[in-house]
Amino acid sequence: MKYLETYEKESKPRTKVWGVNTKHGDEFGEVKWYAPWRQYCYEIDGVVFTKTCLKDLYDFLEKVKDVRV
Repeated sequence: MKYLETYEKESKPRTKVWGVNTKHGDEFGEVKWYAPWRQYCYEIDGVVFTKTCLKDLYDFLEKVKDVRV
């Protein structure tokens, strides 16, 4: 990854937790199992994102990247 680094933060009996940091070492969230949705998700400051949510956000950013006001 260009700007982020991941590392295994915790190993639970059936799942794992990975920390996500910037390349400068600042904490940037976690990837962990989110039981209500039965999948690994990215979480930052209590907000949970599935891979679909993140892709939708990426697609939107691609769409507006050249928009200037």
